[in-house]
Amino acid sequence: MNYFEIAVDEKADSTINDIDDDGKIPNNKYLKPLFHSCAKFLMNPLSHKNRRGKYTFSIRTINSIRDGVRLLLQQTDCLSRSNEIVTKRPVVRKTRKSLLADWYNLMVKANEFKGTSNFNKIEILTLMIFQVTKKAVSFLKIWSIESKEILQQKQDSQKPGQIKESKSSNEDLNNYPLLASPPLAKQRITEINGILYSYLGLIIGRLDLIEHNPIGCDLLETIAHQIILLLRELLFISKTGSDFSSEKPADLDNSLDSLLSLVSDLVSSVKNLVVKTLNESESEKKSNVLPSMGNNADKYYYTQEGGNLIQIASKMIKSIGLTISSIRKLLDITGDFKLNSARSYPDYTKMKIDPEDFIKKCSIGIAKHNKRPDDDDEAAFRRPQTSAAVKNSNRYSMIRSGKTGELSLTSNGANLIHDVLLAGSNDANSPFSVSIPAFEPYTTATAANKSESNSNLSDINNELLVDSNGNLLGASFHGLVYTLTNEDSPPEYFFVSTFFICFRTFANGIDFIEEMISRFDITHNISSNLQGQTRADITAEVQLKKRRRLIVKMFQIWMESYWNHEADYSLLTTLINFFNEGISHFLPIEATKLIEIAAKLSTKPLIENQIQLRNLPRANGYNPQLISRSITITRFKRKNSFSSNTDNSLSNRYSMVDGYELSKINTNSSTTSSLKSISLPMPLGIGNQTSSSNSLLTKNQFQTIEKVNMTYRQILSTSWCPQKYIETSHYINLDISNLLGNWFQVCDQTWVLSNYRPNLLDFNGLELAKQLTSIESNIFCSIKPEELLNENFTAKRAYLRLAPNVRQSLLFTNCLSGYVLESILQPKINQKLRINMIKTWLKVAISCLYLRNFNSLAAIITALQSHLITRLNKIWGDLSDKYIELYEYLSSIIHPEKNYHVYRSKLKNFLISNDYNIPIVPYFSLFLQDLTFVTDGNPNYRKANTFLNQKLINIDKYLKITRIIADIESLQIPYTNSSTTTTSSKELRRSSISFNAKIPNSSTSTNLEMEDYTIVSVPSLQELILLELWKVCQLNKAEEDRAWKLSCTIQPRDVSSSSS
Repeated sequence: MNYFEIAVDEKADSTINDIDDDGKIPNNKYLKPLFHSCAKFLMNPLSHKNRRGKYTFSIRTINSIRDGVRLLLQQTDCLSRSNEIVTKRPVVRKTRKSLLADWYNLMVKANEFKGTSNFNKIEILTLMIFQVTKKAVSFLKIWSIESKEILQQKQDSQKPGQIKESKSSNEDLNNYPLLASPPLAKQRITEINGILYSYLGLIIGRLDLIEHNPIGCDLLETIAHQIILLLRELLFISKTGSDFSSEKPADLDNSLDSLLSLVSDLVSSVKNLVVKTLNESESEKKSNVLPSMGNNADKYYYTQEGGNLIQIASKMIKSIGLTISSIRKLLDITGDFKLNSARSYPDYTKMKIDPEDFIKKCSIGIAKHNKRPDDDDEAAFRRPQTSAAVKNSNRYSMIRSGKTGELSLTSNGANLIHDVLLAGSNDANSPFSVSIPAFEPYTTATAANKSESNSNLSDINNELLVDSNGNLLGASFHGLVYTLTNEDSPPEYFFVSTFFICFRTFANGIDFIEEMISRFDITHNISSNLQGQTRADITAEVQLKKRRRLIVKMFQIWMESYWNHEADYSLLTTLINFFNEGISHFLPIEATKLIEIAAKLSTKPLIENQIQLRNLPRANGYNPQLISRSITITRFKRKNSFSSNTDNSLSNRYSMVDGYELSKINTNSSTTSSLKSISLPMPLGIGNQTSSSNSLLTKNQFQTIEKVNMTYRQILSTSWCPQKYIETSHYINLDISNLLGNWFQVCDQTWVLSNYRPNLLDFNGLELAKQLTSIESNIFCSIKPEELLNENFTAKRAYLRLAPNVRQSLLFTNCLSGYVLESILQPKINQKLRINMIKTWLKVAISCLYLRNFNSLAAIITALQSHLITRLNKIWGDLSDKYIELYEYLSSIIHPEKNYHVYRSKLKNFLISNDYNIPIVPYFSLFLQDLTFVTDGNPNYRKANTFLNQKLINIDKYLKITRIIADIESLQIPYTNSSTTTTSSKELRRSSISFNAKIPNSSTSTNLEMEDYTIVSVPSLQELILLELWKVCQLNKAEEDRAWKLSCTIQPRDVSSSSS
């Protein structure tokens, strides 16, 4: 259908020479998509019916108007403001800007009015669409006139006999070296990808050379212009591929749109930085030639404009990666093809600015601003006298430090600039590469280093200490990195995990980078010509390539899964420069992957006069990683315990209760005799619960809980939750993950309470056990490996807040034990009620055992074993034999005899023979005990078996520590089913665990109902649990030895002594 027929003639094939004498718009075919979309909206604004049955405007139609404007600018070659006609013709630039402004306002309003049916708002959108069409027509008319004049001028300027260019798009390419024939699409995509990443890597890694440096800014503008050329060709390849195929990847258009918007931001940021640099005074550009000293000697602070440019470049790398991936998917559909010969293609290998040449020119620019008029060449190029050791990583590190007006050079930066300038003064045409004298101190190409390299294999054995079975016991840091990157014997998965978890204990990031660069052996070029090489040479080169790939993999693992955003961020520029200027020469594809990963981490550069939030303490130990990797591969090999084909004997194999049955206890026999029972009814009526029951709490109990919670929300105010959850007219549940941090803080504060009594036992004991398990599991699964290193979890290091989740776990356990004591010893209750309290806690404890919640079980039983309770002889005398037996059974599970042998044997099933990811909350304090034992019982260093007896890192100690951490990680399985999104609504309502699995025997072996391991949280009860524990914590703070005083009130000390 042809809308706006008066303006657009479908039959006419308009060209740039069209005139509007007959009333038609010149080049009107460019307007057809836009006019079609606009008219579609105007004919029926309320064309979309939403879920509530109301009619509103179509977002799809609005997006098609957006696409129409983009297509108009693309077909007129005005998509970028750096295009020829936009830069040369101010009137075109002005009308284009006006069109984009109205288009942008329309998009903003449409997003603001999304879902509206209001007539006035629809009328506003209608008027704005009319305005966009008006501006589009005006732009196209002016563009037609101006582009015709430019074309005519070019035709007039051509000499007689000169061949005329057939395509105006080639005009700006004739100034560059061109390829003799069109390239293949896939090959060109790979080339463009590598160059784009190289340029953006230079911007991120070498911006300290660009800022406050006019020569650096000139190079930056050249790089920005070439980036635009590269992206234009990328768009052309994408369009050509789309023309060849009727289908294209769904995310291609979105990735292109995102990339185009970032190009505009890049051009704007480059312009802002250049303008700022040109307007700076000489003192602001000048750097102190002497190396800076102090703690922040090597820190460079970017300007605001520079920081913005780094952020945009980082986003562009990610966007380019997505776009390249989408285009490659498209080419997989269409197949590879040769690009159109009607277009010219620049030879980017000849145009490209090499990083070495870039550094050289920028260094010359910095030197010009540091040279005083009365200095001679010798004074200007004098090498700074520093005590800094020469390192391979210096070649890729920051050259400048400080900030605007206080600039200086880093120690290695001063040496590098001196050597570069000296090399340039001796030979103006000398290449700037790793082979020139400027880089000789940073390479291994010297004779001494060569001899060291030759003897490396024999010397490395002196740096490794192994036992009789070949297990590594100790090593120097150099030896550890050698083991990590040994191409002849690649490291095991567990060793890699151990190294990255623990290496900051005995080294730092720059030490690791230094060793990795040395191992990469950048001075050794692998020859592509095999002729004349011996078999040994070929084997050595194959081995070196394997080692380099292994090094790349280790860099990838470090950045993706073991990155410390606080300690490692300053290393990013060194890494990016090494990837871009070192690895790319040997492994270009792998280098682009590493640059892409590093760019994802480069989102918060150090900016002058700006508070760096990165250096503030992390909330709850949060240190997000790009990819989560398990310490061992055991967990990945396990089956899903929630799957329907789970082994029928699963509940029997991993039962925590050994057939113990509370409702049918035979008090005349041992606990093991109850294994004869085929059915295992659960305590507290759990055996009667159906799998679809909603909750074990009544409606009145829910209302009571919510009322109590709201009362304490008002008391604790914003210390507990945001104000919106306090002032609300209806109760809103709080997320337990966010609530735990606030609970930990208010427990550390002092509040005054009055008229308090424990309330938790007023509710169903099984539901209480379930929610205790859910809270404990949440805390346990949040514990990170770094919290368990270097005794970060101990009380002496608590003030550093390096183990917030461990501290939460310990506090919760202590508060729960204190709550058990308070509930039993509370004043103003009779003897019968105290006995019932003990019975109820025993029922909660056995429920926790069934739920595999050993931590709550230990907290409850430890409280009951306290002398404050056991000394109350009358209470234990009145307790029935059934509960005494239950108490003894539960006590035996966490008894410290033989280092908690009974408990550890149960846990062993989950650590060794467990084939399923079954959730569990272990007795966490024992893990901390084991970690303390290994840490204190093993030295940090060993002595080598050599004549010099040098110290070696005791890696065996760290392997043991990591093994304990790996055990903890393998048990960090939440009590939630990730597949619930695909289950029915009936299953989603399930909030209690089904324990109806029957033990198979000879007579009953079919139709067994599988055990469900999920727990559905009850947020209101969980909040009440935290509040109750907080109250007891405050009572014990306010009154020292409160529990002892209450116990003595019930039974005085002299009575207890006489009874004993």
